[in-house]
Order: sequence, then structure tokens, then C-alpha cells
Amino acid sequence: MSKFWNTVQLNKNRNWSSKHIIILSVVALIFISTNVCWGFIVKPIRSNKVPLDTLIRDNKKISKEESNFDKIKKLAEQGDATYQNNLGSMYGLGKGTLTDKKQAFYWYKKSAEQGDVLGQFNLGHMYENGEGTLTDKKQAFYWYKKSAEQGDAKGQFNLGNMYYDGEGTLTDKKQAFYWYKKSAEQGDANGQFNLGYMYYNGEGTLTDKKQAFYWYKKSAEQGDVLGQFNLGHMYYDGEGTLTDKKQAFYWYKKSAEQGYANGQCSLGFMYENGEGTLTDKKQAFYWYKKSAEQGYAIAQFNLSIMYENGEGTLTDKKQAFYWYKKSAEQGCAKGQYQLAKMYYLGDGTLTDKKQAAFWMKKSYENGFEDAKDVWDKLELWKYE
Repeated sequence: MSKFWNTVQLNKNRNWSSKHIIILSVVALIFISTNVCWGFIVKPIRSNKVPLDTLIRDNKKISKEESNFDKIKKLAEQGDATYQNNLGSMYGLGKGTLTDKKQAFYWYKKSAEQGDVLGQFNLGHMYENGEGTLTDKKQAFYWYKKSAEQGDAKGQFNLGNMYYDGEGTLTDKKQAFYWYKKSAEQGDANGQFNLGYMYYNGEGTLTDKKQAFYWYKKSAEQGDVLGQFNLGHMYYDGEGTLTDKKQAFYWYKKSAEQGYANGQCSLGFMYENGEGTLTDKKQAFYWYKKSAEQGYAIAQFNLSIMYENGEGTLTDKKQAFYWYKKSAEQGCAKGQYQLAKMYYLGDGTLTDKKQAAFWMKKSYENGFEDAKDVWDKLELWKYE
């Protein structure tokens, strides 16, 4: 299932080193006249389907006496649906035996056909992912629906996904909303997160920011990293609740500490600008770097600024160049602009007018209008 992203831009005005004014006063002034440095807070919209390790599920605790593979197999062969599902899980996860997805599929199917709710869920998973059988989204939909109708929260969540994405059935946002709500009301954090999304965007229901806030909070309080991040965003913008930068900071931090790159970038922004916390450039640098190292282009751009201006770290033009290039290569227009500047001025790298022209053109083609002005003023087209 895909994720969707929106971005909110927050201006961060900075000045570049005065060295360029002294050495290349006219050229430097052309660059300095343009504020291009942005900090970003972004918000994810929907979570992925339940991770694999939570999909293959036993439907009862197995006692020590029952944990022997042969005993479970014997009970499964006698027709016990519970043990058929558990045997499927043992084959699927390689517990007590060699991993065998075909056997896992076989026993889940036996269990599911007897009406076992977790057998139905696990069989849906096998069909959806082509494990032990050919991929068949219609069959996945069929068995998730069987599981969901028996009240299984994760089955309800995955059924909601199938309706949302039109997999194995026609797209139906109202049905997606219905099943996410069923799942959420049973306490499933993924269901709560996606229900928050549906309310936030008015999909399958009317837009209701208060309800979005409510369900994101439910999800966040269970430790869901995306719920924590989106809750931070709701507090930051005052959507569905009063604006509260301290709470925004708190939830971004929760998200960041779980390794979520967008949360790390936003936490860096909060530290840098003293929003919801005291200004701390070292912490800003730390969290931008964490996010940048995960490949997040916005954090790479912001980290470059920290290196270029010596904020939260020692000034290091080579590192600034390195991270602008990383950002630029991912399509960040402002990163492309800055990279062109560094090539043109020989800052952090050797002067290369051809590369300057290449990246400046990329920047204005990606919608950064100031890059077109510089392109024209410096006649960079000569170096193509």
C-alpha cells in the first residue's frame, strides 16, 4: 500500500559567508540576494499494511506440553482448526521444523475453511503476497473479509486497505472507512492511524479535523511512529486542537527516537528555531544528520546549511557540498540551486561552470524561480 505525503514549508532566513562578497562581490551579491533556505515539517498520510512478523499469528498460546511439532501436527491432522492454524504458523516461520510456505498455505487453508478467524486472516496474507501459492488478490480479499466479519481487528484493517486501494475488489472509500473504523474501535493502532487519515482528508466520510486528531492521538499513545508524527503536526498547526508547540515537540521527539526520518528532520527544525523547546543548534545538527543519513532529502539540505554556516558544528564547506549534492540528486530544487552556487564559486569543491550550469538549470526546471534569475544574470547558458 502506498504512502502519500504533504509538505509544509517554513522559512529560515540565513546569510552566506562574507568571504564570497570580498572575493567575488558581484557574483556573490547575485546569490545573496535570494533567500533559498527552508526548513520543512512534513506529514505522512497513511501507514503500510501490517508488517510481516505480525501477520503470521497463532490463535492460542501453546503450552509446553503442546509445543512439540509432532504433537501439534497430530492434532491438526485430527481436524482441530486451531492447531491447523498453529501448524501453518510453525511451517510459515520455521518453528520446530524447516520453513515450508506451501505447507503453511495448506494448513491455513484447512483451518480457514473450518471458520477459524486467524486461519482466514493468515490465508488472506498468503494469497495477497503469493506465499506458498500464486498471488491472488481476489482470494486475499475474500479471506480477509471472512476474518473481518468475525471481528478480527487486523483482518478489518487489511480489508480496509483492500477497499482503499481497489485490490481484489473495486475501490470503495466508504467501505475502507467503515472497516478502518471497526479496526480502530478495537484498539488496533494501524486502524486508528488510517482512520485519522480518512477523517483528515475527508475520504469515505466528511472532513473532521477533531476526529483526525482524536484517532492520531490514540495511535500515537500506542507507540505508532506515524501516529506520533502526525499528532505532532496537528499540534504544530493547531488542527483539530489548539496550537501547542511543546506538545508538537514532544511527539516529534517520540517519532524521531523511533528512527523515523521525517520526525528527526522536524525535531531538528524545532531545536534550531527554539519552537516548543530551547534553541539548541547542536541538537538541531544531530537530528538533521540522523535524518539525512537515512536519505531524507530535506534533512540533507538543512544539514548542508548547518555545515556551511558552522551552526551546531564546525564550518565545513566540503561537507556542505557533499550534502547539497545528495539533496540535489534526489530532486530538491533548493539543494540544486545551492549546489550550483558552490560549483560556480569553487566553494567546497573545484570551480566547475559546466556543473554550475547543469544544476542551476535543474533547479529552475524544478520550479525554483530564483534559479532562473541567476541563470540569466550569470549567463550560465554559455557553459551548457
